[in-house]
Amino acid sequence: MYLSLQNRIIINISGVRFETYKSTLEAYPNTLLGNAERRKYYYDNILDEYFFDRHRGCFEAILYYYQSKGRLRRPNLVPLDTFLEEITFFDLDQDAFAQVRKDENLKEVEKTQLPRNRCRRFALLRVLRCARIFKFYRVFKNIKTMRVLVVTVKESMPDFLVLAVTLMLMAFLFGTAAYLIEGTNDNSALDSIPKATYWGIVTLTSVGYNIETGLPTSPPSSFPMPDATDQNCLAINHAHANQTKISLITNSEENISFLMG
Repeated sequence: MYLSLQNRIIINISGVRFETYKSTLEAYPNTLLGNAERRKYYYDNILDEYFFDRHRGCFEAILYYYQSKGRLRRPNLVPLDTFLEEITFFDLDQDAFAQVRKDENLKEVEKTQLPRNRCRRFALLRVLRCARIFKFYRVFKNIKTMRVLVVTVKESMPDFLVLAVTLMLMAFLFGTAAYLIEGTNDNSALDSIPKATYWGIVTLTSVGYNIETGLPTSPPSSFPMPDATDQNCLAINHAHANQTKISLITNSEENISFLMG
């Protein structure tokens, strides 16, 4: 029991105390906490603890790195730059940095060797500066509405595909049926299944007919109306024309009666 207490160590991170075993830390002797000579500069003789004025949220992940034998994950609420600063301060090994680069999809920037010729160097620098223009797309990544729209489209893509497949299938079935019905009519515009399928699409979506495709002429196939709005407008215009004709006839009869009288 006494040996177990001696092996325990208290680490104070900005007022929050963490307790672990020295053997857990010393499994990584090349790090700051795992090396007794390096961490002794942070030892408080009065409180019998090691004090670090560092980020508290990051240290939970750093301590778990020792406890889990080398697994490191950045907390969701900790910015990436802050997390990198903390693991650099505690001098974790290269395996820890490799895990962060893999998890965060980070790539090391390779140095570009500039040409020794002064003219070529000047031309290359000009090209690189002009290439910055194509980075304007990054502006959209900072717009919350655009991000929400992209996520919504991605989440709704399966529904869009199901809707498109259903629409095409129904258009093909109705178009084929109309083509078979119109096959007995020589003047029919639906002289092929692709045209009939197109007729089915514009009928189901209520976008109207193409002039080249035309309307089906047989009574059974002409039953589905192309667009309710267009048909209503035609009916209203026809009724208005008839009313105008009736008004003209009435006015003419009144004028004739007035002259005869």
